[in-house]
Amino acid sequence: MQQKPNPPGVSISVVTYDPNLQYLRKTLAAASAAVRAAIAEGLIADTDLLLVDNGPGDDWGEKLQQVLDEVWDPAAGMVEIHPARQNLGYGRGHNLGILRCRKRYYLVLNPDAVMDTDALIHAVRFMEAHTEVGMLAPRVRAGAGDNQHLCKQDPNLLDLFLRGFAPSWLQRRFQQRLSRYALSELGIEQAHIGLPVLSGCFLFCRTRILQQAGGFDPRYFLYFEDNDLSRMVRNLAALAYEPKVVIEHYGGGASHKGLAHVRMFGVSAWKYFRKHGWRWK
Repeated sequence: MQQKPNPPGVSISVVTYDPNLQYLRKTLAAASAAVRAAIAEGLIADTDLLLVDNGPGDDWGEKLQQVLDEVWDPAAGMVEIHPARQNLGYGRGHNLGILRCRKRYYLVLNPDAVMDTDALIHAVRFMEAHTEVGMLAPRVRAGAGDNQHLCKQDPNLLDLFLRGFAPSWLQRRFQQRLSRYALSELGIEQAHIGLPVLSGCFLFCRTRILQQAGGFDPRYFLYFEDNDLSRMVRNLAALAYEPKVVIEHYGGGASHKGLAHVRMFGVSAWKYFRKHGWRWK
């Protein structure tokens, strides 16, 4: 297909820490295929990928390069592996690419988020048609194949506890409340513009807006950085959900990852509510 005049460029960043290499292969192979498909449609001009190596240790570079050699097509764009030498955290890692980006669009991508081949095609088309939107979230298939979208209301302490740590019987008693927090009434079949919070596993962003918002707040090591960024971006532009952009996400909540993640979740929650105000319910 003939390339459209002045198609935009896209930068992608993936931050890794002790990554599951099987998922990372799927993520990068899918991203490579999606880039090539969008280029073939004339919707993007070029792409670059930043892979931030947060460790642990300093011997992951060779493993990451091997994965790239296996699955990343050089025709999809230039690749840089950044050896952080220490664990910068999720947001600070992505900021290495965000704050220097000169392309029109920026994709924040988890190392376990596998996009459909046409995901970038639909993402670019949506953003080009809706110039009021600064950040876009996809439709998500969880690892078991169930459909969901991870758009949410602003968090409060009660909903966070119920959603992340309460036993299933207690969650059932508060199902109506949890559904309201998860914006379940919006459904997953229709696009929506003007949402409060988007999940950080896949954020397709207008670079200018993302940079005006300052990127991720580096005070969050892990968790709540997407809640905070959503608040910053929505002061400048709308947040949106487009179900035609589909990914599969293999991640899980903090409560399922052990005490270290529960502690990081609690520390980030404290920082978030201290910054934005304490909401109990």
